Amino acid sequence: MVMTCSHVSSPIRKTRQPHQVPANILRILVVNFQSLRAKRASFWLTLTKTKPDIIIGCETWLYPGIHEKEVLPAGYYFVARKDREANRYGGVIIAAKDNICGTELDTESTSEIVAASFNGLNNSQLVIYSTYRPPSSDLTYMEKLCTGIKKLHTENKNATIWIAGDMNLPDIDWTLNSVDGSNYPKNISQCMLNTMYDISSEQIVDFTTRGNNTLDLFITNRPSLIERSNALPGLSDHDMILMQARTIAARTKATQRKKLLWKRADQTTIRSAVQDFSNSFIQDHSATSAIDNMWTDFTSAISQIIETTVPSKMSTTRHNQPWITAKIKRLSRKKKRAFKKAQCPGTADDIKRYKDLQKEQHYECRKANQAYVRDMVTENPKKLYTFMKGKRSDSTGISPLKCDGVTHSDPSKKATILNKQFTGVFTTEDTTDVPAMDGERYPDMPHFTVGPEGVKKLLLSLNPIRPLVLTIYLHNS
Repeated sequence: MVMTCSHVSSPIRKTRQPHQVPANILRILVVNFQSLRAKRASFWLTLTKTKPDIIIGCETWLYPGIHEKEVLPAGYYFVARKDREANRYGGVIIAAKDNICGTELDTESTSEIVAASFNGLNNSQLVIYSTYRPPSSDLTYMEKLCTGIKKLHTENKNATIWIAGDMNLPDIDWTLNSVDGSNYPKNISQCMLNTMYDISSEQIVDFTTRGNNTLDLFITNRPSLIERSNALPGLSDHDMILMQARTIAARTKATQRKKLLWKRADQTTIRSAVQDFSNSFIQDHSATSAIDNMWTDFTSAISQIIETTVPSKMSTTRHNQPWITAKIKRLSRKKKRAFKKAQCPGTADDIKRYKDLQKEQHYECRKANQAYVRDMVTENPKKLYTFMKGKRSDSTGISPLKCDGVTHSDPSKKATILNKQFTGVFTTEDTTDVPAMDGERYPDMPHFTVGPEGVKKLLLSLNPIRPLVLTIYLHNS
C-alpha cells in the first residue's frame, strides 16, 4: 500500500504584525529617575521601546543650568518642570511629545508638585500632576501638597485628572484604602487618603514598585478610562509604570516634506534638458511677449526638469536613536525577561541577575552614545552640526514664556505675550492735534526704464548654490 501526502513541507509562519495604538489612546510613563542626567542613555532607550506620549517623572536631580535638550531626545519637551532649590536632589517633571500641546499650571505651592493642562477634542481638558514626597518630610509638607491638589481640582472640576509620582506611602493598603503600617505617622497617610476621597478619585497601581511596597502611584478621577497598567524595569530601585488610557488629546499632525537629493542628481541630463528648454524658450518668446506667460512657462519647465532628473524622498516623522545597536536591543530584551522572572516571585539569584543586567545595560548605553558622538566629531563634522542643532533648549525656537505667574508653551499664547511686551515699550501719543506738512505729501518719482540686458546682468552676478538649473539656463541663453 502506498500512502501519499499532499503537504510534506513545514507550515508557513505568519508574519507578526506590529501592535498599532489607536489615535485616541495615550501612553503614560511614570518614572522615578534618581538622576535623569546620569541615566539619560538608558532612559532614551526606554522611550524608543515604549513610545510614551506623556512622561511623569520625579527625583530628576536637575538644576536650572541643565536645558531640556541635554536630557530629552528629539521629539519630546518639558511641559512643566520644578527643580529643588536647596540641593540637586528631588525635582519633578511632566514631558510630552512635540505634537501634544500642553500648558503649565501655577500650583502656588512650595512642595514638589507641578501641574499641566492639555486641551483635547470636543472642549475636553486633561490635567496632570507630577508629585514627590520626600521620606523625611513631615505632616505639614503633606498637608501643603494635598492643599495644592485640592485647589487645582477645584479650578478644573470638569477635567480628567491624573496624579502620579513617588509618594513614599508604604503604610497604605490600596486594596482596602486603609492605613495598616507604621513606617510613618498615621496622619500623613490618612491625609492622602482623605484628599483622594475629597476629589472623588481612585488609585490604579495594584502591584509593588519598590521591594514589597507600592510607592509610585497613579490616581485619577476617571478610572474607567484606564485600560491597563504594567510594571517595567526601572532606571533606579523603583520600577517604572506604563499606563494606557483612553482619552482624546489634541495633536498636531506631523507634516512630511519632500527632500531633493542633489548629490545624486544626473548633472549631464540636467544640462541637456536645460539647453533644450533654453532653445525652445527663445524661439517661442520675444521681448514683446507677456511677462506672466513667460514666467509660467519658465517655472513649469524648470519644475518638470527637477522632478525627472533629481531624486527625492519624503522626510520621516519618527525619532529613532541612531546609536542603539543590536547588542543593546538584545541586552534590553534579556533584562526584561530577567525582570519578569524576578517578579513572579523570584529567588535571590534571579533578583541579582536582573540587577547585574540593569547595570550592564546602563554601561553599554552610555558607551554606545559616547562612541556615536565621538565618531561624529572625527569623521562627519556636518552630522555633528546637525546633532548640536538638535540640542537646542527649545525645539520651536522660543522657550516657554511666563505671564502672570503661569508658563505658556502654546505658540499662539507665546505670540500674544511677545506682542504685548514689544508694544509696551512704545509711547502712546496724542493724535488729536497733528500738524499739517507743507508741500505734497507723496511726491512723484521720476520715470526709469528696465531693459532685458540690465536684468540679465543682475541675475548673472548672483552666486546661487542650490538653484543649479536657473544658473545653467542664464549662462546658456
